[in-house]
Amino acid sequence: MVLFNYITNKVTHYELSPGTNDNIVQGNYFNPLVGYPLYSIFNYPSAKLDNLGNPRGYLNGQVSEDYTSILNSTNPSNLAYNGSATPLYFGSIINNFSYRQFSLSVGIGYKLDYYFRRTSLNYTSLFGGNFNQADFTKRWQNPGDENHTYVPSMIYPADPTRDEFYTYSNSLVDRADNIRLQDLKFSYSLNRQSIRNLPFKTLQFYVYANNLAILWRANHEGLDPDSPYASPATKSVSFGLNASF
Repeated sequence: MVLFNYITNKVTHYELSPGTNDNIVQGNYFNPLVGYPLYSIFNYPSAKLDNLGNPRGYLNGQVSEDYTSILNSTNPSNLAYNGSATPLYFGSIINNFSYRQFSLSVGIGYKLDYYFRRTSLNYTSLFGGNFNQADFTKRWQNPGDENHTYVPSMIYPADPTRDEFYTYSNSLVDRADNIRLQDLKFSYSLNRQSIRNLPFKTLQFYVYANNLAILWRANHEGLDPDSPYASPATKSVSFGLNASF
């Protein structure tokens, strides 16, 4: 059995001004901009790090390190639109196999055409005592590193606007498309045809497993796009039996 869904939406009218571009990119995926999906991901376009490892963006078409002006700009054309933060295509494929008294059901789920923002190094947070910092080893450390890393150099004291720009830059946006082995059920059934003195009409033993694995993901960081800021959904296995009289 194949289940296929497609959903799309677009904001056609909104009375309030979105304010600064920083309000838009930080909108917790709720960005009511006319002409775009309600749940969208926008980013600050970024250029290559400079020769000191500072991130660089664009302000009115020019490369800039004026992070305060970039964040406080009220011109949405200084932003780039990635796409929807919710999947446009989603569904599942359920396969059922049977052989004599054995049955196997396999559920594969898919979500396609959407984006997520991953976490990375934030020096303001680091110096504040949060040592759980992704990408610390990938940071710019020596001249020439700007040719193979997008993670800014460490400066002290930290510049919150610099960190803010990097956090919401295009460097940290990935496609969230994924295909999962969602669940699996294996069962063995007995009835009075197989066991004449069986006290039940049917008796089924089964094992059920859920949230088993991601079979494919579009991002190359090995992240679960549905829980990029927390632990992935817990795998579970249960055993049971069904009896009918």
